[in-house]
Amino acid sequence: GELPLGVRYTNKSKGMLKERSKPYSAQITNRRVGKKYVHLGYFSTPDEAHKCWQLGKCDLILTVAEYYDKSSIEYKVLLKAWDRIYDDYMNNRQTA
Repeated sequence: GELPLGVRYTNKSKGMLKERSKPYSAQITNRRVGKKYVHLGYFSTPDEAHKCWQLGKCDLILTVAEYYDKSSIEYKVLLKAWDRIYDDYMNNRQTA
């Protein structure tokens, strides 16, 4: 099946002898700090990884929103995205 947003499955990396006990990883895209991806950790299930992604994405959205004037459309769009993702997190829903 398809994995939730921000989740990758990596059972074994090159050079590893054993499979990972926590094969699901969470990552967010953060071009503001010059990195394409920021690794958030490894998890046993896709749901655990996605919950971490949701919190990481919410944190990133608030950080980016600080660059904009509170009356700007960009700021409002970012806060709307934060609200949707955080609501999904609090209600145990996947963010699509």
